[in-house]
Amino acid sequence: MYLHAIIAYCLLIWWLQERPVEPWFGGTGIMWAIVIGQMFVVAFMATLASRSAVRVFDGSPDGPHEAQHLLHRNNFILRSFVLLTFVACLALTPWVQRVGDVGFLDAVPGLAGFVMLTPYLMTATIGMACTFPIDRKIRFWVAGTQAWQTGVVPHVWDFKSYLGFNVRHQLLAVVIPTTIILAAFDVTTKYEREIKDAFKIVWAPDALLGLTSAVVFVFAPWMLRHIWTTQRLPDGPLRSNLEAMCDRIGLKCRDILIWRSGGMIVNAAVMGIFARIRYVMISDGLLNALTDKQIEAVFGHEAGHVKRHHIQHFLVFALGSMLVAGGVMQATAIWEEQIEVVLPFALTTWSIQFLGLATLVIIWGVGFGFVSRRFERQADLFGARCASPDADTDCDEPCGVHPSLKDEHRTPPPLCTTGVKTFNSALEAVAVMNGIPIEERSWRHSSIASRMEHLSSLAADRNRLQQFERLVSRIKRVQLAIAILGIVVTAVYGAYIYTPRERAVSAESSNQVATAPDTTDNRAN
Repeated sequence: MYLHAIIAYCLLIWWLQERPVEPWFGGTGIMWAIVIGQMFVVAFMATLASRSAVRVFDGSPDGPHEAQHLLHRNNFILRSFVLLTFVACLALTPWVQRVGDVGFLDAVPGLAGFVMLTPYLMTATIGMACTFPIDRKIRFWVAGTQAWQTGVVPHVWDFKSYLGFNVRHQLLAVVIPTTIILAAFDVTTKYEREIKDAFKIVWAPDALLGLTSAVVFVFAPWMLRHIWTTQRLPDGPLRSNLEAMCDRIGLKCRDILIWRSGGMIVNAAVMGIFARIRYVMISDGLLNALTDKQIEAVFGHEAGHVKRHHIQHFLVFALGSMLVAGGVMQATAIWEEQIEVVLPFALTTWSIQFLGLATLVIIWGVGFGFVSRRFERQADLFGARCASPDADTDCDEPCGVHPSLKDEHRTPPPLCTTGVKTFNSALEAVAVMNGIPIEERSWRHSSIASRMEHLSSLAADRNRLQQFERLVSRIKRVQLAIAILGIVVTAVYGAYIYTPRERAVSAESSNQVATAPDTTDNRAN
């Protein structure tokens, strides 16, 4: 859901900047019919999907597992459809223009943009609400499994708790930070001319918007701590062990928190690039369902993302992808101007922008998934090492690590079989308690079963372990090289385009525009 919500915000900003197509239907009645009608369509689809999953759940002894697969697949389809309905609102109706014409909304930066997004937010919430019956049924089944394994009977949430948790964690976690960015977009758009004059730089408004986005990203962990329901992990053996692990691996954080979910979520997270605003979150369900050693293993996985700098490399990937897409768009525009080729279609501004968007979709759809899955496996490896015993006597599996524990010349160090066993048991428990089929894979994650198998194979084969570490290192170096090359090419091209003469022409053109009467609505254009 996070990715779909972020895409919705990006689409809105793009529409406010460019308006790539004019509305197909201009009438108010048709506009409201589409805006409200999509909610009923999604409610119908979600209810149908939920009932079909319930029938599968009740249909056979293996029904719960099949229903889990069906629920996850239907949820992805439903979320994608909700995003498409929002695109329909933007492309088919004058919704953005009509909201922008409401004068009092402009008094608060970001408010108009938030209202423009309400069809998406309401439709997504309705979709969540209508899938509650099958979610509750699966969670009752998972609760029975947890009670049998741990002796603790979790309380399965009611409709109010279910919807409140999902809205807070799936939507508000994106809505609040991105609304701040929308507010910055409003300000930089409204005062674009003043900002350029103040800084004497034509791209100053874009730079300020980018700087605001970066600040929001940096402080997002602090926001999430307050958006989600959290509290400090009490002092005790577990906290002492986790703090000792942080000292051992060199992980600094502001605090270790309990992430309250009514016992329904079994997960952990480490959020934040900088130590002063970095938080470690452990869900209450994780504390109830796993042993201390398993919790340490999951904690080690999340710490691995920080220690292996995955967040920074994701940012490098994002920067590189934008530079590549921008390069494709600019190259296409130059090619159209300088090469006489008869094409079956006209290369308009819209078609060039669509080409850039398609490039981004391909890069993220294929490349980001590939990179993310390798990073997850590297974090698994780090978690298994964190779960490894400190002494030979604590290792209860055939293991080649501890007899040679003092050998510091091995790079990378071998992998302890006991640590792998502990981590895999924690990984499987997290999947079972969250109602995730262990064979199911996603765009960003390999299946739990394949991750467990991969980790076991690394413990059994030192050469394969080294090959995997080299592969991840190459991925990081290639990403960095693409980003650096893109920055250099962009800088050189920018210096070539904005020669002193052209800057003067641009300034003269801006002065002429400034003296001309402004009779258009800024947001509508």
